[in-house]
Amino acid sequence: MPIARSIASPLAMNSLNSLKKFFIGILYHRLWYNGRMRQNVKLDLEADERVEFSIRRADVFLVLTWVGVVLACIVIALVIVLINANQGKIAGALPLNGFSWLMGFVGVLVYLIIIGVGMVATKVHFSNRLFITNKRVFEYEMKSLFSNSMNIIDLKSIEDVSVKQNGVIDHALGVGTLRMSTVGDETTYPFEKTKMIEPSELKRISALVAKAKEGK
Repeated sequence: MPIARSIASPLAMNSLNSLKKFFIGILYHRLWYNGRMRQNVKLDLEADERVEFSIRRADVFLVLTWVGVVLACIVIALVIVLINANQGKIAGALPLNGFSWLMGFVGVLVYLIIIGVGMVATKVHFSNRLFITNKRVFEYEMKSLFSNSMNIIDLKSIEDVSVKQNGVIDHALGVGTLRMSTVGDETTYPFEKTKMIEPSELKRISALVAKAKEGK
């Protein structure tokens, strides 16, 4: 058996097994994280303030991200196997053991990049949160590791609360955008890609806004 094939093929299989374990770990982390995220976020609530709603991005986007990661790794593994099947034509003047080490290095590097992208996407997914208390709205938004923001809005300054779905994808995935518009400067704060808010929940949020305006 050629040296390149004997080394790179197990490399591809070990990489897929490692990815499988990593993916299971992500799912476990997801279950644990969802239960503790609310406690870990420092909202700096007032004495008589309490959290009424905790809203996050829809999980379907996280699932699609990791499906893409898995498929990309499978494709890379197949490419490695295909290259090794034709390693005599591709390697050329490069020694077989040198070719195998090169393939192994490139393969590991590509896997690390793909998994790294998935991990960053996971962090961004969980970092986008919206908390609605009986007095204020706390919006935490992260677009990348180097781009994040936080908005704090008084409920009494909110003029309108609505939910909007744009296009076929939103309807197919059951997701939408929660929009809150304020009076005065007429600023709109959208919280996108959230699981579709039920009419009863939207009614409760509107009731909180109305109650805050009345000063109760």
